[in-house]
Amino acid sequence: MAALTVILVLAHTGTAAAWLGGMLYSLLVGQPKAARFFGTDEETHEAFLATMASGNRWKVLALMAVLAGTGGGLLAIGPTPDPVQMVLHVGEILL
Repeated sequence: MAALTVILVLAHTGTAAAWLGGMLYSLLVGQPKAARFFGTDEETHEAFLATMASGNRWKVLALMAVLAGTGGGLLAIGPTPDPVQMVLHVGEILL
């Protein structure tokens, strides 16, 4: 059981870290550089951003599925959480 817990924790935190890192890079580096590059040409800038975002829906849904699956697995094999932890888990699921 301990090995399964370690695997689930590594998969959960690794996926969350990869998603967070990708989002932070996009928001703090990629998009500001694109805005500076295109300057006042908003139409081309928007087209560029739409092109960069296209096709990512399934990747994001896959990341969400991995996070939900590993999180659910951790809840299922772990000890019963106290009421405060349960409220936090339900809030996380709803997000």
